[in-house]
Amino acid sequence: MNQAIDKSEIDAEKAKAQERIDELINKTLPFYRAEKSKHIEQGDLSENIEYDNAISSLQKAEVELMSLQHKLDALSNMGLENYVPTGYVGIGSTVTIRRDDGEVLHFLVVVPELGDAEKNRLPVDSMLGKAILGKEAGEEVWVRTSSRKYYATIEAVV
Repeated sequence: MNQAIDKSEIDAEKAKAQERIDELINKTLPFYRAEKSKHIEQGDLSENIEYDNAISSLQKAEVELMSLQHKLDALSNMGLENYVPTGYVGIGSTVTIRRDDGEVLHFLVVVPELGDAEKNRLPVDSMLGKAILGKEAGEEVWVRTSSRKYYATIEAVV
């Protein structure tokens, strides 16, 4: 069971996120703000599709920026044992569950970008990840995936 996360993997993901953040802050957002201002200066905005597109693009870029900043924060906390929650499932927890069919699964809960089924890394945005996040050992959860529905019992959280 290869669950460990190599620091270089985290650093590579952080570098990609930071690169995109820099691009959004220094290029994309200023461009869309300038486009918005240009259309405001032109006057009537009630039927100006270019203005509407500039606003929409600006909003999408701002949402992407917030998402990337959140991702960067999460990646910065990966691998730091003092940030791994104790007693309940969170990012960095090693979890053992038993499905209702008897299958036992062991995995490390990670941010979405580091999810890898072959390495037993469960992303928090997966259906199972969402179901167990914040739960404690001994709790039973209902998991609904595209292919099946099942109950699972959390046997251990480390």
